[in-house]
Amino acid sequence: MTETDGRISVVMTSDQKDGEKQGAEGLESGQRLDEDTVALFAKVAQAQAEVVSEVEVLRSPSTEQQSFDSAQGSDAQEGEDVAQSEYEQIRSRLTTEIANGQVNVERINDEVRISLADQGAFVSGSADLRASFYSVLASVGQALADSPGQVTVAGHTDNVPVAFSERFQSNWDLSAARSASVADYLVGERYIQSGAVTVTGYADTVPIASNDTAAGRAQNRRIEITVKGEAG
Repeated sequence: MTETDGRISVVMTSDQKDGEKQGAEGLESGQRLDEDTVALFAKVAQAQAEVVSEVEVLRSPSTEQQSFDSAQGSDAQEGEDVAQSEYEQIRSRLTTEIANGQVNVERINDEVRISLADQGAFVSGSADLRASFYSVLASVGQALADSPGQVTVAGHTDNVPVAFSERFQSNWDLSAARSASVADYLVGERYIQSGAVTVTGYADTVPIASNDTAAGRAQNRRIEITVKGEAG
């Protein structure tokens, strides 16, 4: 029993399974109260009669709920720890590419994201990879080779509409096709398993810079490879 801001709080602990009711909730539903609960409410009534403060009865989280919350928090922390280890390993393997501005690596909660700058990676308006980009992809593939988590390859474009293309009707098609080309290379070279990769395209819906300038549009044209940190 505690007093806070002039209010006395009585906390009831419960190890009951879901669906069972006791205390005031059980009383309202017509269920019989156990002796301990009856005694508790008797004390509450006595306390209310003796003090001016309002007395309220609170129910503490059940043992099962506390265990579930603890497990959830433990899994989340373990996932972030795995991601941090992956982040450090991938960055160390891509030191040269990062220094050259070809790749950026960051950790976001339990995920590691590798961003590949456009820089002529694809033929203009096409999903075909340029030969000069293969060396960068090979380095990324080698950095990902030991990653146990699920891999997502996402394509992004600027907001300039696709023009004069028989293959692509919109930037949605183009972004998805480009991410598929990257994933196909990584799987084909056996850097990642086909069952562990997801391909998606976002067109121009997730810009990281303004599309009002050529430099901004160049930043928005990118491929992002995300690795989920999975607890063992």
